[in-house]
Amino acid sequence: TAIEILPAELTVTTGDTSMTYGDGIPEFTGSINGLRLGDTAAEIFPEGLIYSVGCSTCNVVDSPYSITAASETNNGNYTISYENTGLLTVNPFNITVSANDATITYGQQESLGFSINVSPAILPFEETTEDVLGNFTYTPDNGCTADETISITPSLTNSNYNITLENGSLTISSTPLEISI
Repeated sequence: TAIEILPAELTVTTGDTSMTYGDGIPEFTGSINGLRLGDTAAEIFPEGLIYSVGCSTCNVVDSPYSITAASETNNGNYTISYENTGLLTVNPFNITVSANDATITYGQQESLGFSINVSPAILPFEETTEDVLGNFTYTPDNGCTADETISITPSLTNSNYNITLENGSLTISSTPLEISI
């Protein structure tokens, strides 16, 4: 009587991973269950497993992304199934926007000339501060103030960034008073 040897069940399950917005796509991993008789993953998948995700510039809004696995190799000793349950989570890129300290003259009519500093200076995908946050409004917005703090408010929000806004210090110089008699 002939004995029929059926292929063993082998399951490849993708693993979860994360990255920060702007980073390159990370290396993906998975687990292989069902290897028999001392077989190794390298023997069954000599070309390795091919992992992929449905984005090249992954963003926070569409996260998480499904991670899929495949192989170019078939092995007659195994029936291979892929459980593509792994997820790629994209975390926001951290930036700090600081209002630069400034000095104005009380009652100053011309532009107050407030400015910002962004750290880090280089943002992902060659985006600029204006692309990400738009224009800034500054408070106070005129020279008739007693405020000692410069606060900033961006005109846009962007979920790909975790934004920390820091106030600047404002020094107010006295206006020279001239009295004519």
